[in-house]
Amino acid sequence: MTHFKTRDHLIEWLEEHAPYRQIRRAMVEGEVELYGYFDGDLRFGSGWIVHVKSKFDKTWLVWVRIDYKNPREYMAFPTHTVLWGYWKGGSSELFQGDHPEKYAKLRDEYNLEP
Repeated sequence: MTHFKTRDHLIEWLEEHAPYRQIRRAMVEGEVELYGYFDGDLRFGSGWIVHVKSKFDKTWLVWVRIDYKNPREYMAFPTHTVLWGYWKGGSSELFQGDHPEKYAKLRDEYNLEP
C-alpha cells in the first residue's frame, strides 16, 4: 500500500490516478493547491482535497481517500464541495495543506454557522 509521506508524494500519485484525463493534464500544465486533510465527513470518509486549475481556468476539486473496496489502495474522485468544518490540519504540510492559516479560518467560520 502507498503511504503518502509528503505533499509532493500525494500530488505525484494524483497525477497518475486522477479520475479524468483533463485533470491529469491540468495538474501538469496548471495550478495545484492541496487543501489538506479532512476527517469525519460521513459522505466521503477521511482524506485529502486537492484543487486543480487548468491553464484555461477550468477547475476541479478532487477527493483522495482509502478505497473501501480495497483498503490497501487509495482512490480519487471529483467532488463539488468543501466541507471546511471537517478540515483537520496537522503538524505536516501533507495534513495542513498549502495555506493552513486560511483553512483554519474557513473551518472556524464553517463551525460558527447555524
